[in-house]
Amino acid sequence: MSTTTVQRPRTTARRPGPLATTVAAWSSAALVATGFAFVATAPIAVVAAGAWRDPQLGPARVWVTVLATAQATLLLVWRTADDPERSLTRSLDPVVAGAVVLVAVGTAVTCHVQRRRSRLAQGPLVQA
Repeated sequence: MSTTTVQRPRTTARRPGPLATTVAAWSSAALVATGFAFVATAPIAVVAAGAWRDPQLGPARVWVTVLATAQATLLLVWRTADDPERSLTRSLDPVVAGAVVLVAVGTAVTCHVQRRRSRLAQGPLVQA
């Protein structure tokens, strides 16, 4: 039994969505859920940049926009409060934190599905 590797021409090959976007989306959900809401701003920025830069992640842009807006709103409310807490996580209501986690998970699932679809659309790399 022999296998031959088929190389596709560069002009027609579609690359899957960036893995960094998917990983950052999952990590932002994990960071908010575990009490590191302020640190979750960095992965959310990576997700936003990746989704708006990659055309294959077009369906994820709505989720990314909602996630980035939610995080920006949290930061704005936290900093403009009369007596802000020392930590963003301490000032978060658990329901709001749960909502941000749900939006982050929705974003991560959408990025994951879009990445998977683009990989499946490429077809097999190895022919038997």
